[in-house]
Amino acid sequence: MHLFCLLEQNGGKTAIINTDDRYAGALLKKTGSSTVLTYGIKNEADVRVLELLMLTEGGTYVRLRHPGGEISFTVRLHGLYNVYNSLAAAAWAEGIDADKIAAGIESLNNVPGRQELLPSPLGIENRHFFIRDRLQAIHYAINCAQAGDIVLITGKGRENYQLVGNRVIQYSDPQAVETFLN
Repeated sequence: MHLFCLLEQNGGKTAIINTDDRYAGALLKKTGSSTVLTYGIKNEADVRVLELLMLTEGGTYVRLRHPGGEISFTVRLHGLYNVYNSLAAAAWAEGIDADKIAAGIESLNNVPGRQELLPSPLGIENRHFFIRDRLQAIHYAINCAQAGDIVLITGKGRENYQLVGNRVIQYSDPQAVETFLN
């Protein structure tokens, strides 16, 4: 809220507000004479989702209405919060060619080791993981999976080690999955 109070005091800036946020109304009141651009999925906004399709692989397909026209793209990052982040970016990019906005959003990739889809006949998805017998747990989960199942493996992301006490133990969840599948 403090940032929006500064807008009210200083004026001449742009506020980009998520109309689906429960504080949107209060934030809008604090913008003063500033330029306001809004974005949302559920509520009316300057940048508003017209179509949203969660894809099994590859993220989320989004078609939206934008002040610069209609834009379609795929958000390769998983999670609805990343769709919202993309909408905020599209609002911020007002005045930039719609194709460039779409290309910019589609060029974003996940951080290695975070929410990676690993190729496998079972459709195994690696996300984020730590338990004492994690290697055994991964093998058990893969063995239990049936065609069409998604095995969710939560791990440390791109770090290929675990800190246990003062010891560094080399370990990589994606590598463990790949080794087991091969």
